[in-house]
Amino acid sequence: MNSLRNHEVVVIGGGVMGCTAAYFLACEGRDVALVERAAQVGTEASGRNAGGIRQNKRHPAELPMAMASVKLWQFFRDELRGPFEYEQNGNIALATSEEEVRALEAEAVRLQGQGLDVRHVRGADLKELCPNLSDTVLAANYCPTDGFANPILAIRFIAQCARERGVTIYLETQVTGLAMRGGRITAVQTNQGEVATEAVVNTTGPWANEIAAMVGGRLPFVPRPTQLAVTLPMPPVLRQWISGDMVYVRPTQAGNLLVGGGGPRDPMGFARENTHSRIHRFAVNGARIFPPLKRTSMVRAWAGILAISPDGLAIIDRMPGVENMVFATGCSGTGFCTGPGTGKTLAEMIQGRVPTIPIDGLRLSRFPADLDFEAAYQRQSQPEP
Repeated sequence: MNSLRNHEVVVIGGGVMGCTAAYFLACEGRDVALVERAAQVGTEASGRNAGGIRQNKRHPAELPMAMASVKLWQFFRDELRGPFEYEQNGNIALATSEEEVRALEAEAVRLQGQGLDVRHVRGADLKELCPNLSDTVLAANYCPTDGFANPILAIRFIAQCARERGVTIYLETQVTGLAMRGGRITAVQTNQGEVATEAVVNTTGPWANEIAAMVGGRLPFVPRPTQLAVTLPMPPVLRQWISGDMVYVRPTQAGNLLVGGGGPRDPMGFARENTHSRIHRFAVNGARIFPPLKRTSMVRAWAGILAISPDGLAIIDRMPGVENMVFATGCSGTGFCTGPGTGKTLAEMIQGRVPTIPIDGLRLSRFPADLDFEAAYQRQSQPEP
């Protein structure tokens, strides 16, 4: 059994955002506890994704967070020597119709106006960039600073950096309640005992409403399962992350291809299981834009749970009615990339500072208080991977 003690700040949730928030708080001399209910960090949404680190095709409100996070990923890799297979080989967003081509052209102009290096490519330039694309691909937007990493290795590395800075990580520790006095949390109650604290950071992703309910709140998102699969190893056929036709494909250092994607919505909820229909759908779509997939086989698939917001964007804010609690959730399948920037932002906010990364378009106040967010979810388009 863990031996708990009191801490200045308690971070609940051991994903990429929680581990990063804990790290940056500890860098400023705070006494931090990270509480994770699993036996290891990174076992849920943060570790069950394809590891995309993408600025391309980002919403204007979310692009500053993505761009800042890329710099932090570089910091963890280059300055702290993180061995988590982070490669910046680029992200290619594809168009297979003239309508999509026009949309990508307009988006490239918009992204360039926000300071991102994005290049609209087609024809021979596109074939040179990614020779094995299907002839059905007409054009693409290419961001050379985008890439991908191994999510499990990345989270465990950041957690180790946090430990080295003095963070205490309590594993197999389930939060069961939050003690309140005068609008402030005074203690985090767990199955291992109680931790008196001055502040709480909620980074539990799809489970954030379990924590919010402990202070009488509810956040506007819904849980939804996601799936992806990995192929047999094959000769090098792809360097970049490619996406289009509701599917994404990216290589691994071992020579496999990771494949995932969208389609008709899966039911909402926490059912973490693979379905043949969903995997078949994105396998077929993937082969349509990337024919080498026809020459290999899927050998393993897995599923995770996402927190889907009504507009597909993250929600980062202070918890209403609670003076000393901040949260981040609702990343809708794109939060691994933005995890470091979000963690840094939460660390600043819980210390009473104005975030250095703009989050005005990501705050809770963008939704009306009476929003029927389950109905909004049913209308929402598939989030870009």
